Amino acid sequence: MQPHTLSDNRVLPKSVYIAMASGPMSLSSTNYTCPSVFDGFRFHRLRQDDAIKLHKKSGNNYFASTGADSLIFGHGKYACPGRFFAGLETKIILAEILTRFDLKLPEGQDRPKNIVFADANFPDPKNMVLFKDRVESAK
Repeated sequence: MQPHTLSDNRVLPKSVYIAMASGPMSLSSTNYTCPSVFDGFRFHRLRQDDAIKLHKKSGNNYFASTGADSLIFGHGKYACPGRFFAGLETKIILAEILTRFDLKLPEGQDRPKNIVFADANFPDPKNMVLFKDRVESAK
């Protein structure tokens, strides 16, 4: 809407796009043990460790938690107010896919390479994932 001057007199021009390199934070050994290895229970174990250390739930390491080491939904007073709803939607969709369909990659296809665009990192959408409806195939 208008240029903004920071406290050190640097100016952010009007309409500038500002992003944080939050991806590397997720791959930092400072934040996680073996960060480059997939661990579907990583945050579950971190929550258990927090509960043991504090004898209560700390509120950290949840999908919608914000903090200096997890900026997916922003942080502080600018944290996304819809992050809890987004988390629930994601879980519902994933549960529906996992309970209703069998999934596999086409024969001979490995996991697609990642595409990095701006601050997003995702599998190549040109590749296919095969879905087989378990309900239809049972008839």
